[in-house]
Amino acid sequence: MRSFDILQSTRRLHKWGADEFNQGWKTNMKTKLQSIVLVLIGFVLGCNDFIIVGILSDVSRGFNVSTSQAGFLVTLFALVYAFSTPIVNTIISQFNRFRVLVILMGIFIAGNTYTALAPSFNQLIASRVITALTAGPIISLAMSFATVIVP
Repeated sequence: MRSFDILQSTRRLHKWGADEFNQGWKTNMKTKLQSIVLVLIGFVLGCNDFIIVGILSDVSRGFNVSTSQAGFLVTLFALVYAFSTPIVNTIISQFNRFRVLVILMGIFIAGNTYTALAPSFNQLIASRVITALTAGPIISLAMSFATVIVP
C-alpha cells in the first residue's frame, strides 16, 4: 500500500510540474511577444519623430520651400508633442487604455499616410501635427503597459 501511495504522489507531482512548465512557457512567450510589440511601437515613434531631420533638404526641394521652413516641421512636431501630451493623457485617462491605444495607433497610421501623400506643404504641416498629437500619448500608454507586462 505504501509504494502505491508514493507512485500516485510521483505521478501527481510529475503532472503538476509538466502543467506548470507548459503554463510558464505560454506566459513567457506571451510576455516576450508583448514586449516585442512595445519595442516596435517605440521604434516606430522614434523613427517618425526624427526621420524628417535626415530628409529636410529633399522635403524643401519637393515642396519648393526653404530648408529653414522645412525645419519648422521638426520644431512644430516637438512643440505640439510637448504641450499636447499631458493634456491628451488627462483626457484619455478615463477610458480603457487598450482601446485608446488601438484608436491612437489608427490615427497615427492615418496621420503618417497623410504625411506620405500630402500634396502641399501646409497639408504636410497638418499631418505632422496629427502625428505629434498621438505620438506622446501612445508612448505614455506603451510605458504604462510595460510596467504591467514585465513586473
